Amino acid sequence: MSRGPQVSAGSQPETMQLADCVTGVEQSPGSAIDEFEAALVALARTSGIIDAAAHPDVLAEMFIISAVSSTESYFRRLLSSLAAVCPLTADNIGKEALNYSSAAAYPQELLSLALLERSLFSSKGVIFKEIKRFTKFEASKHRELSAAVEAFETICQIRHAAAHWRGHLDSDGARRLGVFVARGEVYRVKLNASLVQRAFAVCDHLVRLANQELFRFTVNQWVKNRYMVLDGGDEGADIARCEQLLSVFGSTVYCEEESVTVKSLMEELKSAP
Repeated sequence: MSRGPQVSAGSQPETMQLADCVTGVEQSPGSAIDEFEAALVALARTSGIIDAAAHPDVLAEMFIISAVSSTESYFRRLLSSLAAVCPLTADNIGKEALNYSSAAAYPQELLSLALLERSLFSSKGVIFKEIKRFTKFEASKHRELSAAVEAFETICQIRHAAAHWRGHLDSDGARRLGVFVARGEVYRVKLNASLVQRAFAVCDHLVRLANQELFRFTVNQWVKNRYMVLDGGDEGADIARCEQLLSVFGSTVYCEEESVTVKSLMEELKSAP
């Protein structure tokens, strides 16, 4: 039986189930910034192929999407890890309810990830809101951090254009980026190696700045609430607290290069103003 005229080539159907491409993995023992740094290094090393590729714009799309994804994952991992060790953070979210299916999907030490799985850390509103929800830190009032989030939001708009519109701006993207469309024109992001490197730089700066500022804020809150005393009265407890801080905020690469240890960190905290 004739299928009638066709206007494009046919194809073979592919049966696809999510279970076909999922495997169990152990949770990474490193910190949130460890995961981010490993991802960004891998992206930077492989992004050198963009200029020589037959379709550099397609590769640029993929790298920008991955960089934004790694940044969003950093915030989820950081806040959930902090909730697992910080009683103040745990208290901030302590009355929030989780349904059973969400709770069953995560290991006990990262259970609070279930509170963040629907949060899209691709806008400044969500980033500021979730940081405040978990820590009470007003990131929107920190000038340098707020500017870093603004820059990241621009990269997220580019990511949205790359992921959903093959680089073209939708009306919201054009408005947010300040593009006024002339008659008969549409706008497309110039997806190239230069833009990818700028996206990497924006994501890298935001993560490192957020990591440092949230570390400082957490230390101050712990000292203020006597969870960490740093006066020699209970050195064993303070060492344990420093170990927790490193597990949440510490970059393994940086700590190894700068010889940062639990004891050296504690001494620095004691001498800090």
